[in-house]
Amino acid sequence: ARTERPTEWQARYNDIPRDFRTAEAKFKKPSPTDCLPIEWSEGLSYELEAGDFVEGVLTDGCLAVVYGDSAVGKSFWVINLGLHIAGGRRWYDRAIDQGVVIYVALEGGKLTKNRVRAAREAIDLPADIPFALATCSLDMRTSNADAIKLTNTIRAAMQKYTQQNIPVRMVVIDTMSRALNGGAEDAEDMGLLLKHADLVRHATGTAVLFVAHCGKDAAKGIRGWSGIRAAVDVEIEIAKNDADLPYIATITKERDLTSGARFGYTLKPVELGRSRRDRMVTTCIVEPAGEVKKPTSKTKLTDAHADFRDHVMEIIADQGRAIVPEAGMPTVTGVTRELLRQQLIKRGWFHQGQLSKDGKLRDASYGVENNALRALKRKRIIGFGPGFVWLIPK
Repeated sequence: ARTERPTEWQARYNDIPRDFRTAEAKFKKPSPTDCLPIEWSEGLSYELEAGDFVEGVLTDGCLAVVYGDSAVGKSFWVINLGLHIAGGRRWYDRAIDQGVVIYVALEGGKLTKNRVRAAREAIDLPADIPFALATCSLDMRTSNADAIKLTNTIRAAMQKYTQQNIPVRMVVIDTMSRALNGGAEDAEDMGLLLKHADLVRHATGTAVLFVAHCGKDAAKGIRGWSGIRAAVDVEIEIAKNDADLPYIATITKERDLTSGARFGYTLKPVELGRSRRDRMVTTCIVEPAGEVKKPTSKTKLTDAHADFRDHVMEIIADQGRAIVPEAGMPTVTGVTRELLRQQLIKRGWFHQGQLSKDGKLRDASYGVENNALRALKRKRIIGFGPGFVWLIPK
């Protein structure tokens, strides 16, 4: 047995990946670069400052995404935000810590210059504010080459403004889909994009903000991989509202701050001049309309939705458990969507004509269920996502 033990352990040692064996060899004389940046318990102190360079919205080094349907002015709104940061101006009556902003326009090309200059003049900012525009291609998926190039660009900007003591606060990548460089909006390719965005953030301490599109069903959030919402620190949805206030940007997720703030705005066309073919060149600027309170619905539930509410409340009361539906959310009581669906079928809430022969819901019945869930969500009775339905604490 004694002669077999060394052979057995040697076999196990040979199975250890070479990188781990190299780490073991360095263990006797580790350097700081060989270790994680840990802090021991006795040295920990309270972090009383959130580092929010846009008060209550964006924090230093965060990963953020602004998304919405086409033609809602996403880029105009983000440009307006970026110019306020670069100019150190209050934004929606919120404090701003001035910083360099680098806007990488992967869509719009040179016409983005018109948007930036028109917005800067509308805000009445000086021409020499620390705002930089890059109209180029950017591949944040296939390799880390462009992520390193972006990191070097940020470091060059840091050096440029060292004497003025102005840090680089934010890099905007517009849009997320273009930064995928032809990749699919699935877990694998978007995971690589996030990996390279993290490389930039951790190497520079700069916030990275993506501009993205929503899918066909805006209620499902950012287009593509569902895990993107869990990965980001800040999520802002832009949607059309009504004629009096056409657009509203809503903070739908904050990892370290309070979410729910809503910023209203309109888009105002402005004339820039005439082209060589004597055609008027125009663009749009954002006119902020102040923060908007979330409307309280005074509409009563229909009889069908009230019946649905009673079933849902009973099912969660009987079979609910403590869950965290999405990263960054508090613990709530809820059930899985599949469990709720099966219980509703057993209770006969869905008409027989809405069920297939194997007892599963048809597509039309999914729509009926989603409409009922949305009705309860508007009344702040429940919350729901792709995987769970939960009670909203009073």
